[in-house]
Amino acid sequence: MSSQSEKLKRIHTEVTRLKLLSPTSDPPFKLERSPFPDDDDDDDADGNSKTATPKSTEPTIEGLIYPNSKIYETGAFRIEIKTIATFPFDAPEKKAKWTATTTLVDVVRAVTAHIDHPDIDYSLSLDLGREYMQNRSEFERKALEFVKQHAISRS
Repeated sequence: MSSQSEKLKRIHTEVTRLKLLSPTSDPPFKLERSPFPDDDDDDDADGNSKTATPKSTEPTIEGLIYPNSKIYETGAFRIEIKTIATFPFDAPEKKAKWTATTTLVDVVRAVTAHIDHPDIDYSLSLDLGREYMQNRSEFERKALEFVKQHAISRS
């Protein structure tokens, strides 16, 4: 995938896949903002597939994830996926286990799985990781408070 046109086609395909997800799908996700203009109809007047042009030069996708673990199951959480200049060869924004065939649906699935089943090796802070391992009840109390303050209602 060398040209900008091919990159945009790939991002458009990825957004189309994300549109097919719902709060009850696997992974649970709802697309809220696409980098492309309203492209509900992906075919032109002759029925040929078209690729829309994104609204900006740095395509960004926003949506809601719906973790299933006991602490987080009452809320939804907004995520933003920014594709970078070297996408799809490199991961959006952060380096992770990534190949050029990794999909954005895979990214959403990984983020949701990490929330539902934290991996101490990838904790955002040493203190949080330590608390998760050594004082789980306090970690869960704080996480539940975070959910109450910051989660978006699922209803």
